[in-house]
Amino acid sequence: MRADDITTSCVRTFTVLPAPEITFVCGEDMTTASCQTQAAIDAAYAAWVSTNGTVTGGCEATLTRAMDASPNACGGTANVTVTVGTTSASG
Repeated sequence: MRADDITTSCVRTFTVLPAPEITFVCGEDMTTASCQTQAAIDAAYAAWVSTNGTVTGGCEATLTRAMDASPNACGGTANVTVTVGTTSASG
């Protein structure tokens, strides 16, 4: 190799930043009057279930809801379980 020959090299890095922190809001309980029609209770319950649980952040975060059947119009309770999950690839 001659003195005026120059060899150079460099290394560049590709970085994927960490996923944003998950923010999960479960929702609120709901109480409504009895003796409405069952259709009204069913509609109110379905609307309440659909608004329970919000998630932002994470990496491909998913929100699922598992719910009981709608409560009886003459009185009763039903529960919804809201779950958040994320995926992360390793390698």
